Amino acid sequence: MGILPTWLQAVAHISPATYVLRGIRSALIDGQGPGGQVENLVILAVFGAVLIPASLLAFSLAERWAKKTGRLKRQG
Repeated sequence: MGILPTWLQAVAHISPATYVLRGIRSALIDGQGPGGQVENLVILAVFGAVLIPASLLAFSLAERWAKKTGRLKRQG
């Protein structure tokens, strides 16, 4: 039984923070080393492989739009 409401527990599975905190918790409380963290590390690697390029693409598109519409203020 978790602390979060049931609907929020489902949402937590798509948050990288869940897996980081799970890894930290098991390292501190259970004394697990990196070998015991393989599942968390794989999940975090997948998040990184998907979210970093997606973030770069989103930033690039937003920057292009801001330049095109004149909303990007430049100084200097």
